[in-house]
Amino acid sequence: MGARRDRLLFAVLGALLGGVFVFVHGARLSAFGQAGLLALAGLTFAHMRELRELGKIDHRTHAKRTAWYHFATTNLVAVAYAWFMFDGYTTGVSAESPFKAFGSASKDWMLGTSVVGGTLALFRSATNNSASLAALRQNADLHQEILSLRRMLGDTATLATISLDSSQASSVEAVTRAVERMVTIASDLPEKSESVDAFTVWIRDETRWRVLTGRGVSAATVTRFTQPVLAAEKAGAGLLANLAVTGGAHLVIAANASSHAWYAKDPHSSRVTESFAGVLLRDKAGQPIGALCLTSQDAGALPSAATPKELQRFEKVLQLWSATFSLPVQRYYELIEAE
Repeated sequence: MGARRDRLLFAVLGALLGGVFVFVHGARLSAFGQAGLLALAGLTFAHMRELRELGKIDHRTHAKRTAWYHFATTNLVAVAYAWFMFDGYTTGVSAESPFKAFGSASKDWMLGTSVVGGTLALFRSATNNSASLAALRQNADLHQEILSLRRMLGDTATLATISLDSSQASSVEAVTRAVERMVTIASDLPEKSESVDAFTVWIRDETRWRVLTGRGVSAATVTRFTQPVLAAEKAGAGLLANLAVTGGAHLVIAANASSHAWYAKDPHSSRVTESFAGVLLRDKAGQPIGALCLTSQDAGALPSAATPKELQRFEKVLQLWSATFSLPVQRYYELIEAE
């Protein structure tokens, strides 16, 4: 109802303005013609007003209103051009008869309609093409995000499945293979920064912490690098060893990890650890039996206190991984004790 009311209002105003124009200026075009022209202008403005509400309507209504808007604009410009040409044909030294002038002006109207309509169509086509390309890019980006999310969810579900299966493994070798698969999957998840270049799972013996398996570290590190089991905090004994004795659940050092008082250098590697993250794996009694460690040679590879939201999210990821990796490590100890 609002759109019809606007059209009627502008048509009436156009007719009134046309009559006033004829009365004041005495133009050669009939009052009916001028009133119709101005009424057409009024309809155009009415459609322009409606275009403001396009975000609230469906695509079919949008298409209809856009078509009417272009139709009204094209004919407004073409009729105005024909009107002025008609005025020129009927005045001057070589003035034509009104009938012949009307025929010439009609040709001018058709020419104006073609030129203006074609121009509007060209711009409309270019606009639609740009919008289509932008939509295709957005769809492509969304498709990639969906695939990434699907892969992440699939990998997360796989981690949980492997963890549950390994909790019923019948041999230490089966548990170790399961943990190796879990490390491979977890190290490729987007929650882990791409700058993290080493991912290791540690287990605790009676007197030492040692690497069970890892990715991004040498075989010598896996088989020979250890940290002592401490009774109290000790400088230089190792980040993991001190974390376990202080009762903390996890430790995240975003930069200069190798300068930390607890840091112990791996003698079997030339890597310089700049970023470190570690989370303890606990048994059913809550005692630390293992750990999950992430390290990087790049400073700032992990979230810091400067980015609290990212740090909080990363700490939650560590907690989830702790729960996931705890099951196979618990099974590993059960099998060792049963031998």
